[in-house]
Amino acid sequence: MFQTSVINIEISKDIEQSLEIAHDLGINQIEIHSAWGKNIECLEENELKKLKKMVDKYGMRVPCISSTLFLRTFLDNRDDEAPEVSGFSAISGNYNYHLERLQQAFRAAEILESPLIRVFGFQEADELNENVFALAAEKFSIPAKQAQEAGYTLVMENCPHTSFGWGKNAAKLVRMVNLPAFRLLWDPAGGIRAGEPDCIQAMPEIMPLIAHVHAKDILMLPDGGREYLTVGKGQVPWRTILKALIEQNYSGAISLEPHYLGEDGTKSGAVRETLDGMKEILSSFGILS
Repeated sequence: MFQTSVINIEISKDIEQSLEIAHDLGINQIEIHSAWGKNIECLEENELKKLKKMVDKYGMRVPCISSTLFLRTFLDNRDDEAPEVSGFSAISGNYNYHLERLQQAFRAAEILESPLIRVFGFQEADELNENVFALAAEKFSIPAKQAQEAGYTLVMENCPHTSFGWGKNAAKLVRMVNLPAFRLLWDPAGGIRAGEPDCIQAMPEIMPLIAHVHAKDILMLPDGGREYLTVGKGQVPWRTILKALIEQNYSGAISLEPHYLGEDGTKSGAVRETLDGMKEILSSFGILS
């Protein structure tokens, strides 16, 4: 059975407050993106050790460090400043700079005892073609081999700001890299936002490669906008997805990532509602969470 986690910045920018609220909600795993205004791959040794003490204080585990590696960088090694992602703190630099930051991500994973490190599939190319797949697979082979030697697994998120926003395309890239230390972080809502027409049809290709999951729901609006909703209230077929994960004995984490404010006007309220939405679906399967 999978474990429920939450991404710390989805609760609060204050790391201790996010740990405290997650603990109070009965969530004992937390995926860490940043602390004290710094991305996880940029924290220094003393900061990581301080963070570990805080995690232990609340009896939490860290299933994944939510780095921003290989998001704001280009496949062709150019030094141009990659565009920011609105509302999302991420490091920027060329490919070699991200490889350097990967070493600090390994140290963060070691101190926080996290087996997984989230990565992204580079800046979105003008056109997704076989050359883009091949170059991305080549670029990821180096960090994946380094992760394998260090004892960690990189999980690439199907992010709509990259060429691999569709879960199907992200899964194809993971298969092309073909290393056990490079797996898929599946975000079904991210796939829908990227225009993926049918994630259920692609599930046979996606499911065997999953090592981590992000949970939110989304409604794409007629004007091209979007609205994030509680799990089970939008377009993501969460009942089908959760049933499939249970049937394949997925034992990794599903991290709550609501992306909206709850009815009480808070981020933590949205986490509570998303958690309740997950529990409601599981209860309909006869599973008490």
